Amino acid sequence: MIKTYVITVADRAGSFAEAAEVFYGLGMNITRISYNKAVDIDNVFVDADGDEGRHRDAERILTKKGFCDTDHASRVELLRISMPDGAGQILRVLDVVHSFGISIPYISYVQQEGDVQSFKLAVRVDSDATFSCLLERIREIATAEVIDYDESEVNYDNSIFYESFVDNICFELKISARRKEEVMICCNMIMQNLDELGLPPYGAFMNISRCSELLSRSRKKNFDVRISEHQLSDGVSMTLLEPPCGSNVSILKSSDDILFIDTGYALYRREMTALLRKLVPEWDSIVKRVYVTHPDPDHCGLLDEFDEVLLNENSARCLMLEAEGRDGYREMNPMNRPYIKLCKIMTRYVPADTSKLRVMWEKRSESCDLFEKVGTFDFGDLHFDVLEGAGGHVKGESVLIDREHRLVFSGDIYINVKDQAPVQAEYNRCAPALLTTVDIDKDLCRREREQLISMLDEGDWRIFGGHGAVVEYASSNK
Repeated sequence: MIKTYVITVADRAGSFAEAAEVFYGLGMNITRISYNKAVDIDNVFVDADGDEGRHRDAERILTKKGFCDTDHASRVELLRISMPDGAGQILRVLDVVHSFGISIPYISYVQQEGDVQSFKLAVRVDSDATFSCLLERIREIATAEVIDYDESEVNYDNSIFYESFVDNICFELKISARRKEEVMICCNMIMQNLDELGLPPYGAFMNISRCSELLSRSRKKNFDVRISEHQLSDGVSMTLLEPPCGSNVSILKSSDDILFIDTGYALYRREMTALLRKLVPEWDSIVKRVYVTHPDPDHCGLLDEFDEVLLNENSARCLMLEAEGRDGYREMNPMNRPYIKLCKIMTRYVPADTSKLRVMWEKRSESCDLFEKVGTFDFGDLHFDVLEGAGGHVKGESVLIDREHRLVFSGDIYINVKDQAPVQAEYNRCAPALLTTVDIDKDLCRREREQLISMLDEGDWRIFGGHGAVVEYASSNK
């Protein structure tokens, strides 16, 4: 098994070689090394391959030698300080910081015209109380304001952007200090991938930061779900839930049964379960069944709230891999892996309980083209053909089609991009940054959408996608 270590190395010759010897001495193989002084002057990221026993020994030895920093509670705050121009004025501020025993990882000052001089100063603090006291002392001799790091500034130090980014995400989404290191590892991998591709980091990180903000902002009283009612047939009605972030959730009701389609993000567990209890008064007394259109975190985040999870073999296989601590389908691509892991941390995704998985349909044959009918599914008076796609969006993607009632549940193969709630639309515009790309193969997914539409018989259809409102579609196919 491969584990990522965040190693703090001293600024002296041979320091990292000494740390590397720990791994080699235990018979472990180093599979990745990332160190960029311009990005993070303190840490080296090392992926090492070995069994659980060797990993325990490596962590123990590295900690004893002082290579593993177990304090993940510190953060970097950036200040803009203004004070009258004069000899020794900046030194007064530095003396205050020094009196607190606080390190300064970044300072930027260029003399300007006028009687007032401004400069930027970053300080590393370990608590809100310490930072408040420091700020109060500095403000006794100067004007000081806390600012966001401006990544567009010409003269910058990437380490401040990098650390501030991790700190802000963890603060916004209440990510624990224990998991902060995982966030840093993911961000390091993203930074390394972008560097190897020769791409600037700020576009990707800015979108991820925006996703974090929207995910956080949409909680509790701001969990504004657009709700609509639909009569699917004489015997089946449906309530469609469109949360601000994450997949749609459908509640199908017949005279004696209830079926849910997809679940949304785990981040909104409290908000979503409260809403479901309101819409389904018998929630706590029924056998709760959910159909999964595909194995993505925004569609499978709350599977543990259900008693039975209905899905195809390929989707089940992905969830089983995750439950074993292995990579899911999207993470199997090294370029996608850190983004997906970061998404799971940010949305509090937990692998499914595999004992609840009920594999209803075998996987499609490898030789099939875009769609293959893998079985049927009945609910009330609805009779669905179950199709599995070729994996343009993600392997295991499925579609339900009821030709008699002209209904389609298309997952994310076909979504309503034109009619989404405002926050959902904004989130979906920046969400690709959390997945590298929404579709694993964009061209293949485009051809799947076209093929799906061509398969619909003549008449008026309703297409319920994984995001957005129902699409009313008039087919002219004969």
